[in-house]
Formats: sequence, structure tokens, C-alpha cells
Amino acid sequence: MLISERNSSDGVIEARFIRAALQRYGEDVMDSSKKARSKARTIDTNRTGKKRKYKTGFSSSEWDSASTIKVDKNKMTYTIPKPMRFVDMKKQKQKKKRNHPVHNKPTSGHKRYLIRTLSFGFTEEIKEKFRQLEYDVNN
Repeated sequence: MLISERNSSDGVIEARFIRAALQRYGEDVMDSSKKARSKARTIDTNRTGKKRKYKTGFSSSEWDSASTIKVDKNKMTYTIPKPMRFVDMKKQKQKKKRNHPVHNKPTSGHKRYLIRTLSFGFTEEIKEKFRQLEYDVNN
């Protein structure tokens, strides 16, 4: 995209639409990941030898506080704690383990929606809404 096109009214409106879509995508991924973490069954080390040895959800608050989404211009940065990537894996050093779909499944599922939104969602109706929003802000 040329700089003159990017600075035009339509270019600014399109950039705002992309930023809004990325922000919505980030919030949806964070919510889905949080739901998946709360439903995951993990072994409760305090209950070994008892009938019910599982607990539900990751109880650590650092998983929530370390996960962040930041949208700048047309770029989204999604940071998570490193252990969250390993929780998703089915094997670790050739040893099978229970996996919890807390990262890959939410990001992939919502990525399809984001692609569809960016490809087909920027209609004349949306352009008009953003123009009206820009007009309201300036006046």
C-alpha cells in the first residue's frame, strides 16, 4: 500500500477496522484460553492415593497475569508464559503425557474467524460506520 493511500480517509478507516478486528481477536483468544485452563483436569498432588486424584483447572494466577495482548497499528503481539506452550504438547521427550488444549486450539479457532473478518468484513456499511465515528470525534 502506498503512503498516500494509507494517509487518505479510506486508508485511515481501514487501519481502524483492522485494529478493531485484531483487538477483538485478541480478547476472544484470551477468553477461550482462560476457559480452557479452567476446565482442564490436572493431577492433584495432595490427593495421591485417594479416590479422586484430579482437580479442575490451573490454579496459578501467574498464567493469567503473564498473558497479554497488545495491538499497535496493524500488528498484534500475544505473549504467554513459556510453560503454556508445553501444556499443549502430547509428548515431551518421547514420553506421552496428558495434553490440555489451552493455547493452540483457541488461537487456531479464532484465527479462521479473523481471516474471514479481514477478508470479507470491510464492507461499505462498516466504512460508513467508521466515517461517522471519525466525524463524531472530530466535531
